[in-house]
Amino acid sequence: MNLKTFVLPTNWTRFFFIVTALLYAGFSMAGWLIVEKKEDRFGNFQMQSLFIEGQKVRVENQTSTFIFDLLSEEVTIIFPRQLVYWSGSSDTLKQQFISTIEQQTLIMIEQLPEQEREKARKEFDNLLIEMKSSEVDTTLLKRFSIESTDSVATILNLNSHKHLIKLDTMELEQVWITQQIRPYSGISLHKLNAMMRLFSRPTALSAARESDAWVNAINDGLVMRSVLKTPFGPNVMEVIQARETPVREEFFLPPPTYRQVGTSEVINIMMGEGTVIQSGSTEEDGWKPLLPAISPKKERPLPPGNHPGELP
Repeated sequence: MNLKTFVLPTNWTRFFFIVTALLYAGFSMAGWLIVEKKEDRFGNFQMQSLFIEGQKVRVENQTSTFIFDLLSEEVTIIFPRQLVYWSGSSDTLKQQFISTIEQQTLIMIEQLPEQEREKARKEFDNLLIEMKSSEVDTTLLKRFSIESTDSVATILNLNSHKHLIKLDTMELEQVWITQQIRPYSGISLHKLNAMMRLFSRPTALSAARESDAWVNAINDGLVMRSVLKTPFGPNVMEVIQARETPVREEFFLPPPTYRQVGTSEVINIMMGEGTVIQSGSTEEDGWKPLLPAISPKKERPLPPGNHPGELP
């Protein structure tokens, strides 16, 4: 048989290269691993790892793992110490959580001296309003700004420009942002912030994380370092690893051998563990839940938290 060389028409050749480029781009942006280290001047530290794949985000620390599915708007919370997990709507968890806190707090208020009860009730009523609110005060959000400076640092071989986060004219935080990588560019940060809100205490800095100025900055890059002044000295967060890596789908599922628990049980575990999600900040009251805080630990040579020995 006389074989002839097959030559693609010009249009098909162009189409082939376009599809190849798109497939390559999709593969190269498969997922991200980001590891943050937060440390105070006393040497206490916390480690937090983030995995991003499509519209799913996994956040893990020493005691727990949070998985956010932005498409289904479901949250999965994994507790490796108890070998259990909870999965469901963040709104469902929020309602049950607030109800539990309300019941326990009202009992505590009734045990206070009579002259202190009224003041405690008013303070708790204000806190309940903040907890039940599904939105951050828009007038507050408009008061935040991110001011760029001329200072540049090289962190993980990435040029990171220093910015000042301000509320009106007051400086809240210094952050170094690189635009050489963009791990969050493909996800909705507004939706992620809304789902995380249950696990954080309302403060000026946590509100700043939901401002348009902040969201735009993070969509275009990554915070590589954060410095926050406290009465006890500066708290520093620095990214110690940031790289693209494929993340298996099952990494966003609870371990098959873990027991699923109900809402009441997961709330009891959270209150006992002091579960914390921190998002690019070291503020002690910035990104904490309405729960006890995790006790800081000294650095050890082992991998942080329940991070697997090898990448998924």
